[in-house]
Amino acid sequence: MVEGYNEVMRGWGGEGDDLYERLRMLGLAEGALSLPAFLASISHDDSERMKCTECDDKELFSITNSFYMQAKHIIMWMQGRRTPLGLGVRESLMQHIRHIIRVWSRDPAKPLPSIAFSTAGLGWMPSHYVLHKKGSFTLTLADLATGRSTYAAGPISGQSDNSSIPQNISIMAG
Repeated sequence: MVEGYNEVMRGWGGEGDDLYERLRMLGLAEGALSLPAFLASISHDDSERMKCTECDDKELFSITNSFYMQAKHIIMWMQGRRTPLGLGVRESLMQHIRHIIRVWSRDPAKPLPSIAFSTAGLGWMPSHYVLHKKGSFTLTLADLATGRSTYAAGPISGQSDNSSIPQNISIMAG
């Protein structure tokens, strides 16, 4: 089951990409639809996209939604899920990411956001066995213009800034 657009994504960007990725995870191919009589964009400007949000910075929304989509899809993949995470889990995940991105708020005095995630689930095994799966990953923002990053493996270019300790969140299969 794919469901529709993700209701926890608000503001600017990513809803379509999120939907397409869930379709790909189900093995459905992306293709072009050539029915112009049935397809039309709904005209809207930035003010309409942002009017029901508590933040008017579309770049922060885009960064938040990108972190969220990547984390959610990696968690689903690691758990072997072909169905979306539950609404409560998605809301908790988004709330955590949103908080970390807002605390940073593109302040050059603060380290770039880096968030560590861990997840666990069960996998199928024959007979009386069960496969316990556990994994972790970190999403780290880097600034391509300056080479600034909190990525522990080193900078993109220039000097490394390892002063940030990643924030952690755990998601369990359910």
